[in-house]
Amino acid sequence: MQLFGSKKGGKHSGGAKYEDKSAASDNHDVEYEPASQSGSVEKIKAKRNKQEKKKKTRKVLLTILIILAVLLVGIFFAIEHFTEAPDVDGNGLKGDDGDKIEAGVTNGRYNGMYTFMVVGLDKVGNNTDTIMVGCLNVVDGELNIINIPRDTLVNTNYNVKKINYIYPACINNNKDAIGELKAGLEDMLGFGIDKYVVVDIATAEQIVDTIGGVEFDVPVDMHFKDPKQGLYIDIDAGLQKLNGEQTVQVLRFRKTYAGGDIQRIGVQQDLLKAMASQLLSLGNIPNIGRLIEIVEDNTETDMTADNIRFYIKEFLLLNKDNINFYTLPGDTSGSIFGMSYVYPYIDEWIELVNDKINPWEKKIDVSNIDMVTYSNGNFYSTTGELKGGVTSFMFYEAGTSVAGAGVYPYTSTSTNTANEDDNS
Repeated sequence: MQLFGSKKGGKHSGGAKYEDKSAASDNHDVEYEPASQSGSVEKIKAKRNKQEKKKKTRKVLLTILIILAVLLVGIFFAIEHFTEAPDVDGNGLKGDDGDKIEAGVTNGRYNGMYTFMVVGLDKVGNNTDTIMVGCLNVVDGELNIINIPRDTLVNTNYNVKKINYIYPACINNNKDAIGELKAGLEDMLGFGIDKYVVVDIATAEQIVDTIGGVEFDVPVDMHFKDPKQGLYIDIDAGLQKLNGEQTVQVLRFRKTYAGGDIQRIGVQQDLLKAMASQLLSLGNIPNIGRLIEIVEDNTETDMTADNIRFYIKEFLLLNKDNINFYTLPGDTSGSIFGMSYVYPYIDEWIELVNDKINPWEKKIDVSNIDMVTYSNGNFYSTTGELKGGVTSFMFYEAGTSVAGAGVYPYTSTSTNTANEDDNS
């Protein structure tokens, strides 16, 4: 069927010929081209079908967007209605008794900054595999978290003076494990921690399965088994989508890292970033309710349910680029009486805390903290004291280089200078 007149010599001949063709339509001697006509009709039908499909696709996409928008608004309305910001510590910096303020008063403390402690607990042996302190800044939309290496040297009366020894030692002696660990971290920070969360590392399995897995570039082959712990790890290196069980295996793996626990922390931080990115994706909006249930059911915390929902709500408002992980700076090659230790770089630690997680207008300094480090054959303490003395270390043996170490006050200058002054 010709739509714009008949053709002559490959060109349209205009309206007159159109009339002639119409008049001749009853003349059986006129030749038609059925194949060509049929092809034109099919093209038109195909074009119409394509347009209809586009319209249907647009309608479907619009419907999905409307449903997601309604769901998002509903969820955030529900979360907003049942959330409450946690109480914050109002005692000011440690050692500054004259600067204490009343609880709930923000004078001297930045608004919208909430500090916390997160402990990842491997219930086999009550090991605190992951210890983190952090600050959520809801005004600037920033989350900063600092990992504390398990072997970090701390000023404690225990014969193993490592940060991760405090929790199991307290459990074994019927003491307040969380209270003592929190107090130990507050000694290092120079101010009180608002809230704490203790979570079984296995909870990550439920979270990752709920959000549909997490894409992660596993840095090394991870193959290890320990029947006593019920631990079986079998993951090859490379980019892949991890399910919940595999994610927990990566978090727990520690055997073949060339950089030891510090490299393990780096891998954990990268994995947590990948999980955060997946959590913040639009596709996980319908899973928010389930995620809240998982957190509420699998954590030991001093937060209320409304506090937990507050943190989750504010987390969902973050840009993934504003979620930052750091590690306590220190000498990771330390050893005391045959046990590995991380000797903290105290000046660098103070700078990191002030820059990233201190909620107070006033900066902390050496006078606000209780920390100890080891350098050049001697211990240096910000209080001038090593609790229990050198002989209190496990495996203490007279005659070794550490056994003869002195204990000196730490100053904000390098310990090298302090050591030279002490020996002059």
